[in-house]
Amino acid sequence: MTTAELFEAKITLRSEPAIDRCQTGFVFDNVAWADYEAMLRIVGDRPIRLTYDRGVLTIMSPLRKHDGLKSILGWLIETLAVELDIPCEALGSTTWKREDLLKGIEADECYYFENASKLVPNQEIDLTVAPPPDLAVEVDVTSESIEPLPIYASLGVRELWRYQQGVLEIWVLGSEGSLEKSTVSRNFPFLDMNKFVEFLHLSKTTIHSRVIKTFQEWVRSDVYPLYKERPMKQS
Repeated sequence: MTTAELFEAKITLRSEPAIDRCQTGFVFDNVAWADYEAMLRIVGDRPIRLTYDRGVLTIMSPLRKHDGLKSILGWLIETLAVELDIPCEALGSTTWKREDLLKGIEADECYYFENASKLVPNQEIDLTVAPPPDLAVEVDVTSESIEPLPIYASLGVRELWRYQQGVLEIWVLGSEGSLEKSTVSRNFPFLDMNKFVEFLHLSKTTIHSRVIKTFQEWVRSDVYPLYKERPMKQS
């Protein structure tokens, strides 16, 4: 079955499909919300990412370089949470969508920290009533066909880490409802992001398990004292 045959509605394939050296993909116009949801069901747990924005649908199939980067980045975040005993609910590449906004996206990794206790175990998350993730992670080894920042902002995701062209960008949700670039993480304001990125770059030449071991040692010796000294939030 071809990709086009997955749709019953009339969908126009753009003349220049989003194909590059690290990811392959296609862009479809005039896709109804019902067809987007049907495609989500068809794709299921296959390693295919769907992004939807007001009728435009991209279908991407990440390859090894992308998955290696997103895996080590997620591993570093989860190790940080464990070492600092921060409540963390990791939801991987969960699909986040809202029909009323006609937007849907699948982060490479996503996490609940502050709102982790508000989740109901084994229950689907409805973003019209439940809080969005506290942190989403996007690894872009090339340009995206649909810009993800406005989608994350519309869904209310408070912070996005976006890794592209060897740079880790931090975007936080501002008072105007858009994501704004920042040098400080909202979820980890005590974290030296420049040092954090060094471990991410180290993973390109070092076995990941050794990177994590070195990262653990750094968190325990340098990050933990700063975390314990941080100002406590007023209740």
